[in-house]
Amino acid sequence: MRLLYGINTNGQGHINRARDVIRQLLFDGHQVDCLFSGPTPPLYAKSLVRRWRHIPGYKIKFSGQGINVPETLLQNLLHFRNFPRIFENVRRLVKQEDYDAIITDFEGFSCMAGLATQKPVISVDHQHSLIHFKQVLPPVQVHDLIVGMGLVLYCTPLCNHYFAIDFVQELERSGIGTLFPLFEKFELLDYTPTVEDHYCVYLPYLREQHVLKVLKKFPEERFKVYGYHRKETLGHVSFEPTGRQTFLQDMASSKGVLMHAGFSSSWEAILLKKHIYLNPLDNHIEQATNAHRLAKFDRAHVAPILTRESVAAFISKAQDQDYQVNAHLTVTHPSVLTNAIYDRIDDFEPFVSWAIVRKQLSRIAGGISNGVGGVRAQASQTVNHIAQRVSGRFLNRTKRPSELLSNLS
Repeated sequence: MRLLYGINTNGQGHINRARDVIRQLLFDGHQVDCLFSGPTPPLYAKSLVRRWRHIPGYKIKFSGQGINVPETLLQNLLHFRNFPRIFENVRRLVKQEDYDAIITDFEGFSCMAGLATQKPVISVDHQHSLIHFKQVLPPVQVHDLIVGMGLVLYCTPLCNHYFAIDFVQELERSGIGTLFPLFEKFELLDYTPTVEDHYCVYLPYLREQHVLKVLKKFPEERFKVYGYHRKETLGHVSFEPTGRQTFLQDMASSKGVLMHAGFSSSWEAILLKKHIYLNPLDNHIEQATNAHRLAKFDRAHVAPILTRESVAAFISKAQDQDYQVNAHLTVTHPSVLTNAIYDRIDDFEPFVSWAIVRKQLSRIAGGISNGVGGVRAQASQTVNHIAQRVSGRFLNRTKRPSELLSNLS
């Protein structure tokens, strides 16, 4: 098959996840092109495939330890006027290259272009776990939950099936969505987990001086700190220059890892069987969710603020841990995922019906009600009412994706 793989470049988690899926797709004999959207992708991302393109996309603005919501909204609203032109260019690309299917990792233009050209669209990401009703959401404010789910729909408004990679023990399929366990990362096969004399630290959204102040409270320990793009040793704290291989080597040989609650970095630490200290970013529903779920599995020590007390508790717990034990989370092979993707592509029907739209509405309701508790019944009733109104108006009618897009414009 000829496949277009859309990858969101906000952070490197999407790229690192897609890399292993793409490698398996290429091993299976398929041709894969990449479409990157967002900030400029790093050099290693451009080597994933022979043919790739980079287009502008949405961006996230950070301030201190969290997302700056007003600045993020303002910047993307100003950029929004360019989206119709960008979409049209991607649609022409998909039509001209005649791809057999679109795979997207939280990348919206490839998703919509696949819809408009009647191609199967398969989403492979982590963010869809936020709206899968069989997953547990953290205790957060309702408006944060709604914003997070809105972003999921913004980036993948319609897809034929989504695979949400998450911390689960087995496949959980519901409608057009499947919760999928972690899979092995080819890159990590080159690293043998050991326990040496240091902790690996990656907290780039915290002020450097604050991190240093806290770590200096533990002169009996060694820390290798990444994320500040410099090389300097200050006693028992070493600042290391940014480098993927050296970071993974120091993580693999560490006593434990102190980091934010990004999904990919947590995933890598689990595969390397390391004890984890998580400091989730503020106003970041995905990181709050990751931290909450790993805490429930007793696979992470979670602290909303980096303090001497929280680090001391982590080190004390880490010293009692045998890091070579099983991570107690299911880990599959990437081929299990790609085979599931092929099955969903084979099931593709070339016309979009309002039944699919109703399923999309239902997935939102399931996610919201799963996290809100008391709003569960009201949310379900509201969405069911909308679905009934929609199905009543469009019963026995199907529309081509181009018609749907023209109605939305």
